[in-house]
Amino acid sequence: MAKDLSKHLEEVRFFAKQEDCDLRLDHFLVDKVFWRSRSDIQERIRKGGVLLRGVKSKPSARLRLGDEVVVIVRAEDLPDQDPQDIPIAPLFENDSIIVVNKQAGILVHPSGRHVYDTLINALHLRFKKERGSADAHVVHRLDRDTSGVLVVAKTQAAKQYLQQVFQNLHPRKEYLAIVEGRMTQDEGEITAAIGPDDKAEIRIKMCIRDDGQNCRSIWNVEERFENHTLVRVRIETGRQHQIRVHLAHISHPIVADPLYGNPMSVGVLGEAPLLERQALHAAFLAIEIPGASGMQEFRAPLPKDMQATVDHLRLGGDLVGLRDIQSARWQRNE
Repeated sequence: MAKDLSKHLEEVRFFAKQEDCDLRLDHFLVDKVFWRSRSDIQERIRKGGVLLRGVKSKPSARLRLGDEVVVIVRAEDLPDQDPQDIPIAPLFENDSIIVVNKQAGILVHPSGRHVYDTLINALHLRFKKERGSADAHVVHRLDRDTSGVLVVAKTQAAKQYLQQVFQNLHPRKEYLAIVEGRMTQDEGEITAAIGPDDKAEIRIKMCIRDDGQNCRSIWNVEERFENHTLVRVRIETGRQHQIRVHLAHISHPIVADPLYGNPMSVGVLGEAPLLERQALHAAFLAIEIPGASGMQEFRAPLPKDMQATVDHLRLGGDLVGLRDIQSARWQRNE
């Protein structure tokens, strides 16, 4: 049975790896339990709110390889994380799947400190209220700050079906992006291989590397502005950050991209933020779905922040950047 993510998280489990051996229990948890201070963690350990190898322990207890550490999570630990506050905008729904227009700024699945305020949490809650069963399965993902079409399976059978579709049948996926610079060519393709950026301070950052995974992005210009371009990108593979890395590789990074763009171009108009996330939107998906014959097409309109940016650029406006806004974004997202 799938884990019910509509319920508040009751515990978090960690397992000690080789590099954790002989670490104090409180030191081990400081880097993992992001939402509490070191002193709070120590107090929880003393009161039995943390179990080491299944029993109450001391903050100074030393870890051994494979040790299980369980942190009991109280409802008040995550007061601002409520799945009822996460918007769900369905584009299509039947008994097997739901296709939503994901808003920017929302995580698809629990990660890091976000354990209860994600799209999948909200869908679990909705399905539990409607059907009595909290069952929702992610079969593909969008970055937190990327908006647009996202398919979620409502049953285990639908999940398996869609996984096969994404792996073998190559659904058509198209994105809209506002990029820096005025593209001179009308179309092109990028086939540079992508892999983890071992030199980056940010763990999730990717880069072009010879030993990376093969991938292909096909782009064409939708509209040109004085110093920017609205471009449509079709991807034939689904590598992490593929479009963001590929567009940066051809010297046209996505506007306001904190990982691959110009740190001085964060998409602001004067002092008021015009665009506070990378200008990337999953606009179109054509895919075979359970219970239907042939390819089904789903579209998500350009979101308000990207539309406002396009309108501003059409009027001859430009995008300027402020380092303090960029810094604030990094602090918020870490």
